[in-house]
Amino acid sequence: MRNLFFSGLLIAILFCTSPITYSSENPSTYAKLASKSLLTDSWLKDNVIVAVGERGLILLSSDNGKSWKQANVPTQSTLTAVWFYDDNLGWAVGHDSVILRTQDGGLNWEQLHFAPEKEKPLFDVWFQDAQSGIAIGAYGLFLFTNDGGNTWVEKVIGEEDFHYYSICRSSTGTLYMAGEMGAIYQSNDDGQTWKKLSPPL
Repeated sequence: MRNLFFSGLLIAILFCTSPITYSSENPSTYAKLASKSLLTDSWLKDNVIVAVGERGLILLSSDNGKSWKQANVPTQSTLTAVWFYDDNLGWAVGHDSVILRTQDGGLNWEQLHFAPEKEKPLFDVWFQDAQSGIAIGAYGLFLFTNDGGNTWVEKVIGEEDFHYYSICRSSTGTLYMAGEMGAIYQSNDDGQTWKKLSPPL
C-alpha cells in the first residue's frame, strides 16, 4: 500500500511539474476569474479598455474597468503588449513570439505569427500605418511587416543581442526603442535604420 501511495504521489508530482507546451491551435479558455488574472498591458480606444495578459487572455471594458468581457483569442501564450492603429485594427504580441491581430476592435483575434522553438518572447509592437509595423523582443528580436502583419521578416539592429523592451514615437516623428543595459536606439526613417544613443545609465 505504501509503495502504491508513493508511486501515485510521484506520478502526480511529475504531472503537475511537467512543462506545458502550447500550440498555435489552443485557444485561450474562458475563465470566470479572468479579470483577476495577471494583465501586462492595456490600450484605451473610443472609451473602451483593451487589456492583455497571461494564458492568452484579452479583456475589454467599456465602463472604466468595472466589468470586463473576455475576447476570443487563438492562443494560450502569455501576451505582453497591445497596440491599436484605429478603433478596429490592432495587434498584440507575447511569449512564443506570438503576434495577433484584431479587425473588430478587440472582440476577435487571429494569429499571424508563432515561433515557440525560438524561445524569444516579444515585448512590444508598433505600427506606422495599417500595413507597416514592428515587433520587438528578447535577445535582439526585431521583426517588421509591410502587409499588415500577414508576414514578418527578422532584422538585425545591433551587434549585441540585447532585449528590446519598448518602442514609441515622439511628437516629432522620431522612433525610440529602449532595451536592457541602458540601451536606447533612435530611428528617423520609421524604423528602417537605427542609431544607438549613449544614455547616462
